[in-house]
Amino acid sequence: MSKRITLCLYLLVTTYISGCSPAIATSNSVSLLSQNSPASHASSATYVVVANEGSSNVSVFSMDTASGALTASSSPVTAGSGPSSMAFDSSGQFAYIADDISNQLSAFSIDPATGDFTSLPGSPYATGSAPWCVALDPAGKFVFVGNYSDYTISVFNRDASTGELTGQVPGSPFSGPQGPGYSGMAIDPTGQFLYVSENDSNAIAAFNIAANGALSSMSTAEYTVGNSPIPTIISPNGKFLFSVGWNTGGVSSFTVASDGSLTLASGPIAAGSNPFGAAIDPSGKFFYVVNDTSNNISTYTIDSTSGVVASMGAPVSVGTNPSSVRVVEVPWTN
Repeated sequence: MSKRITLCLYLLVTTYISGCSPAIATSNSVSLLSQNSPASHASSATYVVVANEGSSNVSVFSMDTASGALTASSSPVTAGSGPSSMAFDSSGQFAYIADDISNQLSAFSIDPATGDFTSLPGSPYATGSAPWCVALDPAGKFVFVGNYSDYTISVFNRDASTGELTGQVPGSPFSGPQGPGYSGMAIDPTGQFLYVSENDSNAIAAFNIAANGALSSMSTAEYTVGNSPIPTIISPNGKFLFSVGWNTGGVSSFTVASDGSLTLASGPIAAGSNPFGAAIDPSGKFFYVVNDTSNNISTYTIDSTSGVVASMGAPVSVGTNPSSVRVVEVPWTN
C-alpha cells in the first residue's frame, strides 16, 4: 500500500476534535480535545490537537464549540520523529502518541486550562516495528499499540493516576489470526473486546481482553471489510463499529453483539478521496472522517439507535494528507 510506504514524508495532523476548520494549516492526523467545566464553571474549553509527522511535533488549537473556529493556543511540542496516531485517557488529562519512525510511544500530561502538553517521566516507551495505532481501555489500565511492520500488538500496563506506563503485560507483544499491517484499533466501552484493522488482508481482527490485559482471538477471529482498512472505531453506546477503507473511499458499519461478534449493518458510507481516519464525538451525535488525498474532513450526524450516518454538508479543508482524528473531553481542574 503506497500510503504506508510514503507516510514518513507527510505531515500528520491530529486534532482533539474529530474534525478541523479551515484554520488548520498543518497536515495528516486530526484529534479533538474538549474540556468540560464542573458545576462551578459556566464555560468549557475544547482543543484541537494536530500531530505533525513531517515536523515531528504536535500543534494545539483552542476550539469555539459553537462555531467550530480554531485558534492556535500554544507552541508545538516535540513528539518523536514521526507521530502517526494519538489516543487519550477517559479524563482527557493524558495523551499517548505513536511514532512509526522511531518505533516508540510518547506519553504526555495535558494542562486543561491551556492545552499544553508535558512529557511524562519514562517517556518515550519502546514498541514494535512501525507502531501505527494506539488505544486505551475504558478503565485506563492498559495502552494497546498496533505495530504495522511486525504484525504485533504491544500492551502496556498504565498507572491511571499518573498516566505513566509501567512495562508490558505478560505475553506482550501479541499476534493476531493473520496480522499483516495493523493500522487501526478500537476497544468497546466495556473494555472486553479489541478490534484491529488488518490493512494488508482487508479485514478486522477481533480479540478478547483478559483482566490482566492479555489478548486472545475471538471464535470468529476476522471480519472482511473494504480494501485497506485503516481506522476502526466504536460508537459511545457500544452498539456499532465503523471501519474506514482507504481504497474504497467509504465506511463500513457493523452491529456489535454482547459477545463482541460483529454483523455487517451497512456500507460503505461515502466519504472523500482516500479516507484515512475517523472519529465519533463523546455524545455519539457527530462523525468525522479525514480524507488523505482530498485534504479535508467529511462531517456527519450519526443516529445512536440505528447507526445511520448523514452528511452535515461540504467537507472542511485542512492541511496536506490528513490521516487521523480523535475526540476527547478534558475536565477543568481548577
